Amino acid sequence: MVQDQLSRRSSLEGGKADTFTFTSCKHALLQMSFLHDRVPILGPKSDPVVVAELINCSKAQRLGLARSASEGTNEMQWCGVLDQAISKTLWTSSPRWMPMRKLACLSQRKASHHAAKSFLLKNLHPEDAFTELRKKGLAAATKKSSRVAADGLLGLAHFEKGAAVIEINSETDFVARNDLFQSLVLSVAKAASTLEAVQQFSSKPAALDLHDLELVNVKLDHASITRELCVRDAVSEVAAITGENVRLRRAFYISSQRGIVSSYLHMSPASGLSRLAGLVALEVEDDQEGSHSETLKSLGSSLAMHVVAARPLFLSKELVDSEVLEHERNICKAQASTAGKPENVVQKMVEGRLAKYMEEVVLLEQKYVADETKWINVLLKETSKEIGKTAKIEGFLRIEVGEGIEKLEKDFAAEVAAAAR
Repeated sequence: MVQDQLSRRSSLEGGKADTFTFTSCKHALLQMSFLHDRVPILGPKSDPVVVAELINCSKAQRLGLARSASEGTNEMQWCGVLDQAISKTLWTSSPRWMPMRKLACLSQRKASHHAAKSFLLKNLHPEDAFTELRKKGLAAATKKSSRVAADGLLGLAHFEKGAAVIEINSETDFVARNDLFQSLVLSVAKAASTLEAVQQFSSKPAALDLHDLELVNVKLDHASITRELCVRDAVSEVAAITGENVRLRRAFYISSQRGIVSSYLHMSPASGLSRLAGLVALEVEDDQEGSHSETLKSLGSSLAMHVVAARPLFLSKELVDSEVLEHERNICKAQASTAGKPENVVQKMVEGRLAKYMEEVVLLEQKYVADETKWINVLLKETSKEIGKTAKIEGFLRIEVGEGIEKLEKDFAAEVAAAAR
């Protein structure tokens, strides 16, 4: 019988599909440590392929095996014991047993319990089973990609001379609050801050190549995914586990060669995470030693918060896009014309409204939100006077989760009607 099991294992390794004998299955049954006070576990002496056959056999076959093993007495109890033992234990090709918690872990990756069990039995190795489950998870994530992902989080990571910020979207804020999702966002943000592209100084927000970022390996600080994966695979894994369309949407960085980059995260759920962020690049002219860094940090933090609150679109009046300016001028002219005033009066009204528009969208022309008696350009002049050198804003970035994404308005009644058809 032992020789039969050894030859069976040898033929399996050689790729042949032999049939298990009833005797070897019965032998495996008899090797169970049967105790009335606890559920038996198929012991390590049992042949793994025989155990796999036991797990795969039908209830009728199990009953027959139980009847034979018990020699016709108490076969129903034996059959129940066998079912319990199989449900508690799975064999892998490595010299150890795979407890049900391993199966549960695989099932948590958004594969059904049945699918996880089938893959384990099919491959007889947890890594092979995990690969198959990943493929299923990836396929599921692909199907989800047609759903709108307008929620999510921003991840921020500072590097020596700047900061990188990335946006990863989910479908709901429920997933955005998930520890696994947050770990993904932080890991990808750190990966973005290590890209070669960020070494090129850019005081204005510069977009990072998502393809390059997706190829960087990351390791999530979470029990669900302990392996190192590239960003693309990590995003897909989280999509499979959470059951939502998760995607890396965009990434930016901003840096300062002779200054600092300050940031502000609005209502941050954890360090480096937020739904709304502001970044400001500041420098002091001819400050080679960085002697005014503390003053800059304090000012930068305040300005980053201001950027989040005031929503500027341009740094200075000179940088306002000519098409945008002309568009606003036409709107102001149309509004002023309805008043029936002379042309020279209309022209003054247009210029006045354009000046007001500049105060709304140009950072240097805005009133400081923390003290509306001051303007941002005045605040910079005061700081320059205090330190004895010219302080200036090189660039800024305001970014919010989901901006520009059109959310679908669901009609619940229509959904129910569609489901009923």
